[in-house]
Amino acid sequence: MSNTVADFFPAIKAQAGSAGVCDITDLMDRMNIIGPEILDRIEAKGTVTTWCLPICSNCIVLPSDLATPLQAWRSGLAMGFRGEYWLGRIGGDVPIDMSQEVPWAEVVDDGRYAYTQVHPLTVTQNDVYEFRARSQLDAGKTVQIRYADDNGREVILETVLAGDHKGSTPSSKTGIGPVTRVCKPRTVGAVELWVRNLYNGNRLLAAVYDAHDELPSYRIVHLTGYNGGGSFAIKGKKKWSQLRAETDLVPFGRIAVWRAAMAAEAASANKNFESFNALIGEAVGLLDAELTGLRPKGQAEVVDYVTPFTVFNQRPLARRYF
Repeated sequence: MSNTVADFFPAIKAQAGSAGVCDITDLMDRMNIIGPEILDRIEAKGTVTTWCLPICSNCIVLPSDLATPLQAWRSGLAMGFRGEYWLGRIGGDVPIDMSQEVPWAEVVDDGRYAYTQVHPLTVTQNDVYEFRARSQLDAGKTVQIRYADDNGREVILETVLAGDHKGSTPSSKTGIGPVTRVCKPRTVGAVELWVRNLYNGNRLLAAVYDAHDELPSYRIVHLTGYNGGGSFAIKGKKKWSQLRAETDLVPFGRIAVWRAAMAAEAASANKNFESFNALIGEAVGLLDAELTGLRPKGQAEVVDYVTPFTVFNQRPLARRYF
């Protein structure tokens, strides 16, 4: 049995809504409400994956479907994580990655987001933005890009996809600056954002937006103690992807999970928050039981502990296996 919305619909529609009667569109709307709430509470089967990403200087643009980073490695070396305000506390927001104060390798959240996968994006006075759709089935769909012009003013451009990898119409005017937002509909294929030079015809691929990504944005992190070279991999929990069609795959959970989840959504809509907490806890418990059934019985776990020495030297947490 596959896990599409249409496959789930007959078994869980009775739990959706206060009257227990809904059509498949209403069911998807309700799943889009309760799905992220469950995803915030557990790493369920099917929600964790690993991305291999390029390192640009010492910065990395994380994928848009990564919600919560869990583990990271550079060239096989495990790395810790630091929050977006850590550099501000330590060095007044002065980059000190290569100095002796930060000799160990960690991933630092910059607290910034990019809207292209090339960051920073270098453009010239003769460049324009244009979109290209990989599928002809996306011809006629409208996408919107917001960017700062060379005077820092926001420009809003709506353009129509041509399909078959042809440039959208219209393209932007010249004098473009950094992208501040992209909004696109659900598409059949990926949509590319290109920077095209009107003078010499050169083009730069700035971003590839996934078919299911409607408001793409990319978190920026950088690596401390980085001397160039190597590979970077990050394991994390995937972001909830809005369900739009009955052929969309439900990303996690079996029927029993979604029965409890739909009942929790109905309780929330009726302002019965005590029942909501109990029912969503039931859904999370079922997901945890599913994970328990997949884990080896003798699985080793990591334990973190802090000693006065590690706190005094602001070193990463020591890790030991028991």
